[in-house]
Amino acid sequence: MPIPSQPTGSPTVNQYGQDNANNEGMKPTYRTTMTAFAPYATPSDIVQLFNPAASTRTVRVSRVNVSGASTAASTNRILLIKRSATDTGGTSASVTMTPMDSVDPAPQATTLSWSAVPTGLGTAQGTIGSYVMSNPTLAGGGSAWIAEELFGAARGVKSCVLHAGEALCLNMNGSAVPAGLVLDIEIEWTEEIPPTGVAV
Repeated sequence: MPIPSQPTGSPTVNQYGQDNANNEGMKPTYRTTMTAFAPYATPSDIVQLFNPAASTRTVRVSRVNVSGASTAASTNRILLIKRSATDTGGTSASVTMTPMDSVDPAPQATTLSWSAVPTGLGTAQGTIGSYVMSNPTLAGGGSAWIAEELFGAARGVKSCVLHAGEALCLNMNGSAVPAGLVLDIEIEWTEEIPPTGVAV
């Protein structure tokens, strides 16, 4: 049976009779990535995603991914800790954040990495993830076991929500760092203006 004729650019179907609906999420989405990040000795928090107290948006974390490699095959633990305030002190640096769509507004969230231990950790609301990573050698070879967490629709559960003043931190539990360890880190999140009367 021939496909019914439809004008090109119809809002419902294309010229082949296929549905034009875009099922992608439409919220502004951002990612921050770090390559070959070397943690400081016996680290606590190493990276933080923070929704500033003055933010007018709600941050929903959708994905966290951490992989590593070291001089010799090794293991290390990664914790995801949700905090009610930002970390302070130590030596930190901003991490570049990139919108997934270039027309989206600049993010209000901030990301920091630490090269020296933060002296003031924000109050912990709780640990929402704990992972043991298996790191192959830097020279190559061996298998890797990464730390990855998918939140929200990908698993049919609520996203990790950061209201104004809250943070999500990657923490290494104060353990010794394997020799030569470097980490690749990716965090993805959305930002939205909440409905009137709903807390940011």
